[in-house]
Parts: sequence; C-alpha cells; structure tokens
Amino acid sequence: MSRKYRQEEEKAKQLSSELQEEEDKLKLQKERIFGPIVWKRLAYGIRIQDLHAMYFEPLLDIIEEHYVTENVVFRNTRFLEDDKSVKSYNEKLIHTMKDRVSIIAIDEENDEIAGALILKAVKKCDYGRVFSRVMLSDGVIYQSVKGGVVLSQ
Repeated sequence: MSRKYRQEEEKAKQLSSELQEEEDKLKLQKERIFGPIVWKRLAYGIRIQDLHAMYFEPLLDIIEEHYVTENVVFRNTRFLEDDKSVKSYNEKLIHTMKDRVSIIAIDEENDEIAGALILKAVKKCDYGRVFSRVMLSDGVIYQSVKGGVVLSQ
C-alpha cells in the first residue's frame, strides 16, 4: 500500500468518526427535547414528569375505572352504559392530554401510574363570543352531562 492511500484511508476514518460523533450529539439533543421532563423525584420512589403519549391509554383505563365509576354525575346518568358517550369523553381527554401541559406521577419501582394531573391551557380566544360554550360531543348522555351539541343519536 502506498503512503498516500493510507493517509486518505485515515482521513476517511477520521471523517466518518467525526460524523458519527455529530450524529450522536444530535440524537442526544433530540432525546432531551422530546423526552419527558422529570420535575421531581420523591424520596419514596415517585417520579413526577410530563405526561407523554405512552401513558394515554393506561391513564384512560384508570380514569374510567376509578373516576368515572365514583363520580356522582357519571354514576347517576349511567354514563358507562353509553359507548358513544364514553368514546367521546375519551377523545376529549386525549385531546387535552396532547397539549403537553399535564403531568403524571410514576412509581419508579414498578413503572406504574401513581397519579395524574390533567391540565388544560385556557387561551384568551376561548372567551370569544363565537366560540363560547360550543362543544361538539357524541352520545346523548355525555351531551347531557357537558351541555354540548349532539353530533348523532
């Protein structure tokens, strides 16, 4: 092998390693941007962090099992018996959770949900005359609970 060929080969290896390092840095930055922000780690094994999509479905199951069954309004209207109402309610919850303002408490030992706080950002335009109190919902029972417009019966 000629010396020039070896030098070119070394330069190519060096460039590829530099490129790999740069890609690794970008990957770490992307993970930090889109990774869950951990707000606090409590002494007894609870981690409080941003709510991410991977927890939406388990959280909906917990809400249906513990909140909807115990809530007086939902229980008295037999909300769980109307599948359209439950589906519409879950869609509204997911829409609210996607705003990235909600937080969740995770038990670090089991990686299970310990609690959640679903928050909603209220914008100034939400108080406008045109959009005030208009809420599309599906299902007669959910419409009666929330006071919205029924899409279909």
